[in-house]
This record gives sequence, C-alpha cells and structure tokens, in this order.
Amino acid sequence: PALDFEVNWKTVLRQAQWNFLHLPFVLAFNLLLGLFTAARSIHWWGIFLSLPHLLLLPCLLLVLLWDTASFLWLGAFRKRCRGAVGSGAPLPVPSRRAARGRMLCSTLASLLLLLSLLLTFWPSPGRINDLVYPADLYPVVRSGDLSGGAEDTGSGYLLWEGSPLLRHAQSLTFLAHTPVRTDYYLCRWDWLADVVRDSLLAEEQSENALHFHATPIHPEPIELGFDRSWLYIGPDGWQSLLLVEGDVVASVEGPTDFTDPAVLDMVRARLALEKSPDPAPEARPVGMSAPVKQAQGVEGFHA
Repeated sequence: PALDFEVNWKTVLRQAQWNFLHLPFVLAFNLLLGLFTAARSIHWWGIFLSLPHLLLLPCLLLVLLWDTASFLWLGAFRKRCRGAVGSGAPLPVPSRRAARGRMLCSTLASLLLLLSLLLTFWPSPGRINDLVYPADLYPVVRSGDLSGGAEDTGSGYLLWEGSPLLRHAQSLTFLAHTPVRTDYYLCRWDWLADVVRDSLLAEEQSENALHFHATPIHPEPIELGFDRSWLYIGPDGWQSLLLVEGDVVASVEGPTDFTDPAVLDMVRARLALEKSPDPAPEARPVGMSAPVKQAQGVEGFHA
C-alpha cells in the first residue's frame, strides 16, 4: 500500500485536487481585472439589468460550490490515504455509490458551466448602444429639450438596456458644446431604488469615478416637488439634478436652471413621471416588444 500510494495515487490525487481550483482562480482573476480596469464604478446591482446574466450567477455559484466541495473531499481523502500508509493498513477505496454520485455531480457541473458560457454571450433583449439619437422613444432629457424647443439635431449617444427588474436609459447630447446627460433607472422594488440612489450619490462624490464634469461634485438636498431630490449648481449655469420619484431614479445634467418650474415640468414629461394607464401590448417600448412613438413623450415605461 505504501509503494502504491507513493508511486501512483499520491501524484494523481494531488493533481485532481488542484485541478478543481482552476475555475475559481480564473473567475477571481477576471473579477479583479475588471475592478482595476473599469472606466467607471461597478455597481453590484447592475446584474439586474440583464436576465441572462442574472441566470448566469446561480449557475456559476453552483459550479464553484461543487469545485470547492470536491477540492475539500480530495484533500480529506489524501489525508486518509497518508494515514493508512503510516499505519500499514490497506488504502481506502471509495464506495461505488459515492463514485457514481460524484460522476453525476461532475457531469451536471460541466453542463452548468456550458450554460454559463452560453449566457455570457447571450444578447440582452432590447439593448441599444448607438450614436444615432432617436428623438422621443426613451425617457431622457436631450439638448433640444433645454434649448427652448429648438429642433434636436438627432446626434448623440444612447444606451437602453434592462430587464423587467431594472431598466436603464443613458443619453449624452450637446448644447453649445456643453454636455446634456441623463441616467434613468426604473426599479422593480423600492429597496432597489434606494440602493441605486445611494450608489449614484456616492459616485458623484467619488474621486475614482468617471465624471462628465471636471471634478467630483456634492449635490445638496432640495425640495423640487419630487419624492426626494438633490441639486448641484456649477459654474456658467451648469447644474446637476438627482431625483427619486416612486420607483424611478434619474440624474440629469446640463446648462439649465432646474429650479425653474417650466424646466421641471419638461423633466417630468421627458422622464414620464406623470401617472398614466398601462399601455396596450403593441405600444410597449423597446425591450418589451415594439418601440412606442407618442406625441406627448414616452408614457408607458412603468408597465
């Protein structure tokens, strides 16, 4: 038994044990690489923006759980073998039933890993990332909205993504070479809206975050008719507004006066904050079924 263990099983068991740490090491390295190279802050709640990625998380956790359990079991089995060698007893032999169970779990882990790979590259439905700016399809404030109703050029940047749990619209246009930016979040739960709000406030004040303004800012609480709101007044008439209205969290920045009632009415209209009946199935926005084009804005995003 001692010779058999030293010549054969010692090396085989050690290699098999450490093989189960390959995936955890790769995932940990990928996570650290993403954290250190990210252009902007990474928020854990971003997982709710994609149902495929949300399904990916439990798959990876189950595979990691299996790999960790297998690593620990093989370590314990190697210890039993060394104990048997030291006492001159025969090497322990796992039962056939336990071996079949481990083979079944290993097969399921491989299938989950394959499913995780497919979910990684699965496109999120309704995702748009484009330089062509559609005028009235999305709950965002544009440069044309701040220019007294002048015709919008249609140029700019638009991102629309999300799932039934969390939807996100982001736009960037320019008014007299000054950026007009909107970040819009429609949350499924109140606690998620609170988390998103706290993250956006912390991001505005962070030295390490990517800002569209020159330096970090510190918005102050202000009463503007929303459930909660914060405002920062910068130089040259530039302002940053963060608001919470029900399950909507939005940040709007641009060269305007957000204390002006007319501007606030425009923001409410563009972000579809007025209560409205649920739209018909054929009138749902991108990410649900078909885009909705309405003369009054983008009602129906709360469906």
